[in-house]
Amino acid sequence: MSDLLPASHWPERNGTPDAGMLNTHSPEPESVLKLLLGFAALIRRHLLIILVITAASVAYVAYKMRHELPVYKANAVIRLTDKGRELSGRLGPTPTISSVRPYTDPVLSLIQVLQSRGVAEEVVAREALQLRRLPSGAPVPWVTEARTTVAAVGDTISLQFSDSTVTARLGGMQSTARYGAPLQLPGVQFTVVARPAIATAQLLVLPADKVASDVKNNLQALPRERTDVVDVSYAATDPQIAQHIVNRAVEVFQSLNASTTKQESVRRRQFIEQQLQKVELMLQDAQDAYNTFRSRQKVYSSQDKFKAQQSDLASIDLRRQELDADRRTYGSLLGALRQPHQGGLSSERLATLAASPGIADNAVVSRLFAQLTQYRASRDSLVTGSWGRAAANPDVKRLDALIAAAESSVVDAVGAQVSVLDARIAALDTLKGRVGQELTTLPAIEARETALLTQVDTYRREALRLRDELQSAQIAEAAEAGQVDIVDLATLPGGPIGNGRTPKLIFSIIVGLGLGTAAAYVLENHRSVIRRRDELEKLIPLPNLALVPQIRGTSNTQGLLAGGNRLMPRFARNGNGHSRLSEETTELVTLSDSRSSGAEAYRTLRTNLLFSAAVHAVRRIVVTSPGPEEGKSTTAANLAIAYAQHAIVFF
Repeated sequence: MSDLLPASHWPERNGTPDAGMLNTHSPEPESVLKLLLGFAALIRRHLLIILVITAASVAYVAYKMRHELPVYKANAVIRLTDKGRELSGRLGPTPTISSVRPYTDPVLSLIQVLQSRGVAEEVVAREALQLRRLPSGAPVPWVTEARTTVAAVGDTISLQFSDSTVTARLGGMQSTARYGAPLQLPGVQFTVVARPAIATAQLLVLPADKVASDVKNNLQALPRERTDVVDVSYAATDPQIAQHIVNRAVEVFQSLNASTTKQESVRRRQFIEQQLQKVELMLQDAQDAYNTFRSRQKVYSSQDKFKAQQSDLASIDLRRQELDADRRTYGSLLGALRQPHQGGLSSERLATLAASPGIADNAVVSRLFAQLTQYRASRDSLVTGSWGRAAANPDVKRLDALIAAAESSVVDAVGAQVSVLDARIAALDTLKGRVGQELTTLPAIEARETALLTQVDTYRREALRLRDELQSAQIAEAAEAGQVDIVDLATLPGGPIGNGRTPKLIFSIIVGLGLGTAAAYVLENHRSVIRRRDELEKLIPLPNLALVPQIRGTSNTQGLLAGGNRLMPRFARNGNGHSRLSEETTELVTLSDSRSSGAEAYRTLRTNLLFSAAVHAVRRIVVTSPGPEEGKSTTAANLAIAYAQHAIVFF
């Protein structure tokens, strides 16, 4: 009921009609089967166009393959290894790439260098590939070491050969040189290695970068699995060119690799030498500072000085204790001697004092004590015996006076010895104080010495390490041979390689079918022809009243689709199912076969027209078509019969 309401009664959202109320059912998607059937019908209708385009594609590819030049491939074999480290007994520097980037493959890295533009440009220069012979455009094998500039691209060089020299002309410039010597022209330099079997030739200068790009693209390198062996190949239309280029490429790669590695070894050796010189200068300065410090301290090291001063301090303490003991002994004996007379005890004490080690070593005391002993012996000889003299004898008195004077002299000499001991003890105390003060300053001196010695040892170890590194670098530099070893050079290819004709033909067929299908689709959808019911419904915004099926008649010139489609089965529906149409079946199916699908279609059309008359009265019905013999008369007659049958039944 909502479809019959006027627009003013539609619900609105935000001032616009509700789209959900207008379209309550989404369109049903087309089935896959329908799409496939439509695609099959498209191919059937335009099969000729598809076949023509496919044939044209195959013919074009076949023509190109027919005029393709044969391609030859030359193969060389190289091995990537570090021969310098092997020759130097592994004394060279150890590569550090694997430790920094463990996922890096050295063989693949060198392959990338082999396929680099630098190698290609060097091959082009050495083989003179930018110089092509006219008119063939082929490389010239008797020209090498060519160097060109952009200004010379497109120029033509004329060559004239004699027995010993070659003359080259470029514009108004001319250059003559012997075979094997370089020829100099504006923007071009090359060498003719030998005289060819011709008198004159012309060379065209091509862009070196473009030729290098071609060489780079055609040069292939493939490593063998689980080895460091690489197969290098080059494909060209000339077998000799393929052989020369691949051999030159591996030779250039080997020489460039050896040169690069050599330069790295030289730079490493030079760097180590510079560092060694700096370290040796710093070592000399540190050694001088340490020697100056040691000379100023007047000892081999602060450790030895500390030990020596500790030993001196102990000796001083021991010596002072000995002197102090002697001083006390001598003092007590000297004090006893200076007491009042005690008879013979004085002589015994004096003898004891004179026999003391320190006193006995004194020459003055020994001489005085010897003199005293002599005086006493003389006195004893005078007063003893049967002829002994009395104490009042003048000789005895004189000897007593001498003995007293000698004893006094001995006592004074011993007192002087005690004074000497006091002075020595005082000197030892002073020395002990000075040694103790020096011991307090030794930690700072020792720290300074340790720092200087550590600096010397550090520079010495660094210098030793750099000397070892320098020796290794010198050995590696002398034994450096690069990382490329040529195993096999390329031989002349025996025959051309396959150019992939079968894949090309298959590809051309696929492309032709695709282009043909695309052309059929364009033709199908971009011309004014209606073939399907859905196309008619999209183009004409009118209601569909009925769909009349094909009606097969006896004549090929009458009726709707007269003659019929031979591809469609000729069956008609009756009460018992389907029966085959006879040749006598007329086109007025509403009379001859009222139970057929065609008659039912006309009755449906009549009914729809009657219902439409409920709103608009139908007085005339016009049946028309775009062209003749498309079923207008058949439709009008059957529709009239259907109306008549309805009128009879109604009345």
